[in-house]
Amino acid sequence: AAASGARPDPASIRRAALASLEASDGIEVDYVALVDPTGFEDLTDAGLGLPRSAPVREDAEEDPAPMGLLAVAARVGTTRLIDNTLIDLRP
Repeated sequence: AAASGARPDPASIRRAALASLEASDGIEVDYVALVDPTGFEDLTDAGLGLPRSAPVREDAEEDPAPMGLLAVAARVGTTRLIDNTLIDLRP
C-alpha cells in the first residue's frame, strides 16, 4: 500500500521493475507486465510483454484493481527465468 494515502501508479511500478532488471549485468529482459490477476488485463497500457489482443480494463479509472500481478520473464545466460508476484495497489 502507498504510504502517502494515494493509490500506487501501476505504470510507475512496472517502469521501476523494468529499470531495475535492465540495470543488472547479465540479465536480458523478455517482458515485464503488470496485469489484473483475475483477468490478465493490462493495468499500465504499456502493452509490452502482452499479446496485441490482450484486453485493457475499460473500468480501470472508476474501479481500479486492488491488486496487480507483476509478471517477469528474463534470461540469465542460457536460462530463461519466469516469475510473478502480487503487488498491493490499494491506497
